[in-house]
Amino acid sequence: MLLLYDKVAGTTRQLAEYAENPSWSPDGKYVYYSTLLQGFLLGPEKTGFFRVKVADGRIERLAPAPAFPVTGTSGQWSGVAPDRSLLVLRDFGTSDIYALDVDLP
Repeated sequence: MLLLYDKVAGTTRQLAEYAENPSWSPDGKYVYYSTLLQGFLLGPEKTGFFRVKVADGRIERLAPAPAFPVTGTSGQWSGVAPDRSLLVLRDFGTSDIYALDVDLP
């Protein structure tokens, strides 16, 4: 659950029911988050990358869950770049390791 605490008013309000890896937008107007780990609970239509507008609580789905495996240090990681593009770590595993023989002069 993603909650926002208003320190001045002393109130808390829910921004999203499920949220992983929340990141503030550079202008502070949005919180970006993913629901990739909750796919088994939510189903494909509610799994992906989202942002919630802090002012009114409006949630936008920015992209569905990727069709490739994702990874991170402690589970799956996603975030937002300064230009507001989505960042995600793709898991290539160890199956793409190659050996090359080189003949140097």
